Amino acid sequence: MMEQRRWNNILATKIPTGQVIGFHARNMDVAELSEELWQTMLDPQFDGDALEQLKSWDLEKSSEVRDQNMKSKIQSLSINVTQICNLQCTYCAAGKDGTYGRPEKKISVEKTIPQIALLMDRLSTGDTFNITFLGGEPLLYPEGLQLIADYAKEKAQEKSLRVKFNIITNGTLFNEKTIRVLESFQSQITLSLDGPAEINDIVRPSKGSKGVTEKILEGLKLLVQHRENLGPIIIQGVFGPYNKTPLRSYLFYRELGADQYDFHFDNESSDVAASEQFVADFHQIARLALQQGGESSLRKIKFFDQMFRQLDAKYRLENFCGSGKSYLVLDAKNKAFNCPWAVNDLQLAVGSETDLRPERMQTIRNSLISVNNCGDCWARHLCGGGCMWAHKQATGDKHQVDPIFCDRTRSLISLAISYYYQVRKEVL
Repeated sequence: MMEQRRWNNILATKIPTGQVIGFHARNMDVAELSEELWQTMLDPQFDGDALEQLKSWDLEKSSEVRDQNMKSKIQSLSINVTQICNLQCTYCAAGKDGTYGRPEKKISVEKTIPQIALLMDRLSTGDTFNITFLGGEPLLYPEGLQLIADYAKEKAQEKSLRVKFNIITNGTLFNEKTIRVLESFQSQITLSLDGPAEINDIVRPSKGSKGVTEKILEGLKLLVQHRENLGPIIIQGVFGPYNKTPLRSYLFYRELGADQYDFHFDNESSDVAASEQFVADFHQIARLALQQGGESSLRKIKFFDQMFRQLDAKYRLENFCGSGKSYLVLDAKNKAFNCPWAVNDLQLAVGSETDLRPERMQTIRNSLISVNNCGDCWARHLCGGGCMWAHKQATGDKHQVDPIFCDRTRSLISLAISYYYQVRKEVL
């Protein structure tokens, strides 16, 4: 969509306004480039002075850049408090019914507390421990959420740790009781909603194939009324061949009073047309957000907020996520996995109850940039090697990258860099 040129560590992108935005892949620098530098990247004989300037910036080593800390201690834990669900989503990765093939109404809190204690005891004073409640649908077991959160808060106080909570929910079970539970630990709310009713009711119906969007919106209004006692409210949508309308969904989301919007492309899809439409819509979404409210509106879109934070901090990712390093998942039978999508396969378990087997995660402890052969990709330190689950679905090997995933990710990162420049406007 935007013309690009590459010179070793430097990516140059000509944006629709005619300006040329340069990104230094190693130094994480963003700056406007001159027309002479742009022409020199195509023809090194174009301008001698511009060539020397290009070489100088390419070889520059920044003292401000920071590398990802590769500590191997679990600081983020997702817990499937149930493995049942009241919806039957088209693209559900949990066996199409929230069960992962192993239905469980309630996780054993008695077994979960020792697992949390084991992980929190390994942390250092001042560390942050993040707990995300998943399902199935986690609000089917609010009592479990309360008990687990109460224990984690007590343990954090005892160990001088910080603890943060998030819940990923389909949004159909918000009421005064469940919201009081979430308020008690000031949970962040991630609400899955793929668009207006004519979209969401098709891809996320109840098990009786009935529409649930109206009920979700009623619950969301109630949730917004309680927001002062909660963490951020995030609306999360999933897009792919069954839902190619991110732009339409964005316009819908903007009317709902949430703090952020999170757009995901289906990790199991390698549909080229859907992927290209996702990127095309993101261009329009970014333009509308900037027009509406500048940087603050752009950063209501979670992807742009993450990219802007990373570019501000000059923080180089080595890993797309914390799988095998800082992140663990517990299923509703208290088995441990290194990825929420891996719960489908018991052979991928890395432990059970308090018998955690870190040696089973050794194969994914190394930098994904290295093992996925991403060293020559200009976007490597903003991507971190990509999602191993998405790669495996497309290629059969978690370390053989999916070119469709990579093309989409590079396009979105390039878009974020161009908008980062527009709100920062540094010139080289």
